Amino acid sequence: SEGELRIGEHITLGGLVTLMLAASSNDAAAAIAEHVGRLYGGFTFEGAQEIFTRFMNEKAREMGLTQTRFEDPTGLDADEDAGILSNISTAKETAHFIAYALRYPLISLLHAIPAVLYSEEGYPHAVSSTHALLVNEPGIISGKTGFTDTAGGTLATVAEIPLGKLVIIVVLNSTRIGRFEDTLQLINWLRVQ
Repeated sequence: SEGELRIGEHITLGGLVTLMLAASSNDAAAAIAEHVGRLYGGFTFEGAQEIFTRFMNEKAREMGLTQTRFEDPTGLDADEDAGILSNISTAKETAHFIAYALRYPLISLLHAIPAVLYSEEGYPHAVSSTHALLVNEPGIISGKTGFTDTAGGTLATVAEIPLGKLVIIVVLNSTRIGRFEDTLQLINWLRVQ
C-alpha cells in the first residue's frame, strides 16, 4: 500500500518506478507488471504478473545470472508463514543487476526524488525514501531497501566513495535496522582505503 495508489488513476511509468524504488511501493511494482503483462497477452491480473515475472527471469538468464530466480514482480515471498523464499539472488548477482540498471537516469538519480508525485487526475502521492542512508550519508547516490520475514533485511546501495569511484554495496539477510548499520560499516571501511 506504500504510495497510496488508487484504482483507476493514471501515473506515468517514471512515477511508478520512483514510487517502487524510493518508497518501496509493491503496488507500483504490481501495476507496472500488470500493464506490461497485459500488453503481452495477460488477460487477468495474475496472468499479467506471470508474464512480467517470466520477462524478469529471461533478463536474468540473458545477463548470465544463474543464481537469481523471480516468482513475483514485487519481491515479496509467496508464503511467509512457511518461510519459503520466492525471489532468490546472491549479493554478487544483485550488484550486477544494479550496475545494469544504473544505465537508466531515473534509477541512478534516486537521491533527487520529488517530495510529491501527482497522477494525471491530480492525486498527490508523497514520496519518501525508505533508504535512510540516501538522505543522511554523503556519497550515497541510489539504492533499494527490501525486507521479508523469511529473507530478513536487504539493502543495495550505490555510492561514490571515494569521490570519483562508483561502488555497489549489497547486504542480505540482515535486520530492518542492521542492514543500514552493516552498509555504513562497509562505507566507512571504503573511506579509509
